[in-house]
Parts: sequence; C-alpha cells; structure tokens
Amino acid sequence: ECGGGTYIRAIGRDLGRRLGSAAVMTSLVRTRIGPFNLADSLMPADIVPEKLAVFIINPIDILGDLESVCLNDRQIGELRNGSLFAADSLVIGATEKMVTAVDQQRRLLALLERDGHNRFKPTLNFCHYYQSLDGS
Repeated sequence: ECGGGTYIRAIGRDLGRRLGSAAVMTSLVRTRIGPFNLADSLMPADIVPEKLAVFIINPIDILGDLESVCLNDRQIGELRNGSLFAADSLVIGATEKMVTAVDQQRRLLALLERDGHNRFKPTLNFCHYYQSLDGS
C-alpha cells in the first residue's frame, strides 16, 4: 500500500541505479485506488444497458470521507438559487471545510465549501439535474 504522490516507477528506477543496473520497469498494475479495487472491475463487454443500473455507484459512497448534511425542501430551494448557508444552520462538525449536501433520498445535491465568513457555498451544484428528472 502506498499513499498519494508515491511514484512507483521512480522507486523502480532509483532501485535499479542503487544496484548499479540499467533496470527498467516494464509493467505496473494499479490494483486499488481509493475505494475501487481491480477485483471489482468490469470488462467492457459486461456493461450492457439492461444491467447498467446495477453497476452505478452512489457518489455519496465515493465521497464517504466527507461529512454529509441532509437538506430540507426549503434549503434545497435555496441551494437551487446558489444561496450560501450559515454554518450554524447546518448540522455539521465545527471544523468541516467541505461537506456533501444530500436530499431525503440520499442523492448528492452539491458539494458545499466553508468560506472565510463561516458560511457554506456550493462549489458543485447538481440540484437542477434532479429537478429535470423528477420535476421537484
């Protein structure tokens, strides 16, 4: 396991140099990145329209490191208009810099980022996408 910013090819190159060799890495397979594992991957032929819904991952599951706040209907309306939210109007940790905003169905509505005035502003806003799908 290695962290972000680890350059495996550079480690291979440096190891070869230390051993006095002109070693060259000829293959590298990434077996995992974040929550995604190679063992769980699909072959392109397996992705067919009738099975597509089974393979879709909720973005909230991918953004699991971020705290999530469930917005009520009034707040969702404000979010559609790009409004800022006072931090104390959202049930979140006092030090959170970024949170995900979801609706009652746990759909990702937006990424909210804390500004310098202890307010949260939408940095990515998906409300209009869901409005076009279900008219809400």
